Amino acid sequence: MENSEIEKRKEKLLAYFKGRYDILQYLVLTIIILLGTFIRIQPLSKLIDTTTGKYISIELDSTLFLRYAQYIAEHGRLFAHDIMRYYPLGNDVSIGVFSSYFVAYLWKFIHIFIPSISIEYVNNLYPVIAMAIMTIFLFLLVRRLFDWRVGLLSALLITVSPGFLFRSLGGSSDHDMLGAMFIILAFYFYIIGFQSKKLKSITIFGTITAIVVALAYLTGGSIQFFYFTIVAFNLFEILIGKFTKKDLLLFGSFITVLTFFLLSIDRITIGALLTSLSTFPLYFLFLCGILYHYLFNKEAKYYYIIKKYEGKLNKVPANILAIITTLILSLSFMLIFYGYGTLQNIFHSIYLQLFQSFSATRWVLTVAENRLLAAARN
Repeated sequence: MENSEIEKRKEKLLAYFKGRYDILQYLVLTIIILLGTFIRIQPLSKLIDTTTGKYISIELDSTLFLRYAQYIAEHGRLFAHDIMRYYPLGNDVSIGVFSSYFVAYLWKFIHIFIPSISIEYVNNLYPVIAMAIMTIFLFLLVRRLFDWRVGLLSALLITVSPGFLFRSLGGSSDHDMLGAMFIILAFYFYIIGFQSKKLKSITIFGTITAIVVALAYLTGGSIQFFYFTIVAFNLFEILIGKFTKKDLLLFGSFITVLTFFLLSIDRITIGALLTSLSTFPLYFLFLCGILYHYLFNKEAKYYYIIKKYEGKLNKVPANILAIITTLILSLSFMLIFYGYGTLQNIFHSIYLQLFQSFSATRWVLTVAENRLLAAARN
């Protein structure tokens, strides 16, 4: 009798969820996030200084960002030069510290509702919160690209992955976790723009992506992964003839707004953006897309400029012409305005990234964790 009753309840439960996949997927996602949160808050009770009773960070880099967050919470903004680093010269801290602002203003917000909460505790909670946000957007991203089952699997794998766990543990308040969160957000909003049909939506999501990427840049250097992926994807689209004017509008709105934000940051110039190994490919792709759609296509608005060479140009596809022309123009621009030395440095940087990553400089080799990575690669 009991088994019969259990079977009936099981059938009712399955019948309820059948056709209600939205409820089911969000329920499972909530369980995954709660599981990840439970795992990541385990160290918190151990991260207490027995001499002061205050919470402490899990390692040295996190302690630095906690110090910055404490200063921001007290004074509203961070000092421009940190005399406690790289003694006796000190170190500029205008870039790479957005995570400390995030923690400071997160504490101000939570403090409204829980006046007794300390900034040290919020600092230790921040990676757990950032991880939860990242998990949600990772699920939404993968669901949009595949389906909700693959999205849930991705969320579960990133939640329990041992390799990802350390940087997202409670108390690990380095900028890595916030940077990873922004990367997932950037991909998500860019994909929405890529799949949109309306020009207004494409422009809006290109702009939102640029703002998220700018925040990621202020957080840390990991946003270079996003740059590389977007450039490689769009160049491949140009090569196979799938790069549309909507794609150009999306990327154009993204690169325009991003350039505006980056130029508003101290010490960043247009020359620095055009000669940096991380940002130069963005402008290369933008120029390539413009040439492809507005010059070399027979339906292009300005095709008449090169129409007299039509007989010779027909032998080369428009996409290849656009890439070759962009390459020639870029190299010429570098040589004329920045000289051979700058061009040589770019190629040297590419060589180091490809063949001597994590083993190129004495500074890298004298940092313990990087030294181990270099030894493993060699």
